[in-house]
Amino acid sequence: MAAGAGFAMALIGTFTAWITTTGASAGAFEDNAEYRIGRWLDYNDQPIDGLIVLALAVAGLAVVAATLAGKFGSTRSRTVISLLGPALFTIGMLQMQYITSEFKGSGINVDWGLGLWLIVIGGIVAAASGFIPQGGRR
Repeated sequence: MAAGAGFAMALIGTFTAWITTTGASAGAFEDNAEYRIGRWLDYNDQPIDGLIVLALAVAGLAVVAATLAGKFGSTRSRTVISLLGPALFTIGMLQMQYITSEFKGSGINVDWGLGLWLIVIGGIVAAASGFIPQGGRR
């Protein structure tokens, strides 16, 4: 199932670099990850943004696993996946926009890390999987 691949990508993206600069990078759960949208979402230094992405990816994988095991109906799983996939995409894009605007005009060369790309692409793959027809030809 394509959704499973998308959520797996997002899960991996949670633990890889979200922001990179010359000689350094930072992921959502690293202490030096200062410039993320989560900076203003942080509560007692907890990376809320990283935790949200992690929860969405794990929930998506759980839905896919339950669907494949026959415990979750196809229609219901498509509905849940069609909500979780775009949510991952949106959070990834917000992170990218925030990083770009935070350093605009600063002269510091900062780029989006592999983790954000995995989250955005994983969200797109998961969301698009809801439009892929299920079953064979009739």
